[in-house]
Amino acid sequence: MAVVETRGVQMASALSAFKRDQGSYPDVLDKLVPKYALAVAKCPGGTPMAYVPSAGEYVLSCSHVVFKYMPYNYDSRSKSWSG
Repeated sequence: MAVVETRGVQMASALSAFKRDQGSYPDVLDKLVPKYALAVAKCPGGTPMAYVPSAGEYVLSCSHVVFKYMPYNYDSRSKSWSG
């Protein structure tokens, strides 16, 4: 979970910078590269971190993290991690 949070904080920071410059969040994380992030963060299993923008907010997540089968998510509305 610590790895996901560390990588997620980097993505959240890049998303904030993108929103500050563009006025809204991108529709896909790939739009952050290379100006806001060197690459899209990867989950511990090697898949790209999932991103779901919705109504001016977003959720970042990695599946199979908590006890190796439950997802671990960051919600920008609550500014918290859960899983």
